[in-house]
Amino acid sequence: MKILADLIKIESLSGKEENLAMFLIEHLTSLGFQPFLQDGNVILQIKGENEENAVIFNAHMDTVEPGDLSSWKYPPVGKNAGVSIDKKLYGLGASDDKAGIASLLLLAKKLVGKPPKTDVWFTFVVKEEVDGSGTKKFIKWFTSEGWLKKYEKISAVICEPTDLEEIKIGHRGNIFASVTLHGDGGHGSRPSAIRINAIKNMYLVIGEIEKIAAGWAAKYQHPVLGQPTLAITTISAGNPLSPNKFADSCSITLDIRTTPQLHSSAISLLKKALKKFEAKIDPLYEPAFFGNTDPNAEIVIKAKRITGAKIAINIGSNDLCFFTEAKIPGIIFGPGNNTSMHKANEYCEIKKIEEAASIYSQLV
Repeated sequence: MKILADLIKIESLSGKEENLAMFLIEHLTSLGFQPFLQDGNVILQIKGENEENAVIFNAHMDTVEPGDLSSWKYPPVGKNAGVSIDKKLYGLGASDDKAGIASLLLLAKKLVGKPPKTDVWFTFVVKEEVDGSGTKKFIKWFTSEGWLKKYEKISAVICEPTDLEEIKIGHRGNIFASVTLHGDGGHGSRPSAIRINAIKNMYLVIGEIEKIAAGWAAKYQHPVLGQPTLAITTISAGNPLSPNKFADSCSITLDIRTTPQLHSSAISLLKKALKKFEAKIDPLYEPAFFGNTDPNAEIVIKAKRITGAKIAINIGSNDLCFFTEAKIPGIIFGPGNNTSMHKANEYCEIKKIEEAASIYSQLV
């Protein structure tokens, strides 16, 4: 699958998607289309026979960092990336979300000279992995240009990894936040002189957060989206180059997945619960809303009829929320492998790229 290998070779970390965007512009232009840039996103509209209806396909260009390069069996990015072994293609973003992009490029090729039944929009967006601002800005532009009001029926397909085995119709909200404690600095040989130890106090905060997480899971469970979660994903304190110095601060990062009942109050509840520790709590990005499509929506029923895949809820958050917030029903359905993403040796089964393109063509 040369097109996926070509995509993987191009580094496109969040905020650094320009080279991949130019590749997509050139590729789609070579097919005879007229894609354009919109706030860093690559957008393409293909007119259909019925211009009163539309389907928007959404795939993100950015990837996370590759992490420890020594953990990769094959190069994650660069000219030697995109190795094909045992009908799988390996590399950073192979599943999340360059498999989705590759499938859409195959769909675009299928539509050359063959207008779809409805208008089709391709949205290759930036920064999904951090704050979803690419899709958010597209929706704002799409609305301001009058397209949202123009269409009688409109739906979205988020091409995130589901192995083509599940049609996901919702996800919880997402808040990333930092928690910082301050303490006394000082020489490591004089622990008795340290009145406030930021690291020791963070142990207590972590214990409190675990209690909060358990309480939230019980109190704020949603019948469709499930339980909220509160996870500690990073911790930092001091400087390893100064092992003889007490850290004067300690910080942790929280990954909070919210339900509708919790979303708007999560940060204020944390601040109240951790007030006794004098903790400083700051959101790292603008919170992402939860996404939830009615299981009886036309796009859901059609996708299930075509694929026979089961209906499910996505564990992680993605850009579906921006569509459902704009009253555009959508599904999460893509060829990527959802167990290999965000870690070393990410891969996608090659056959699923063409399978996805075929299914997408039936949705339009």
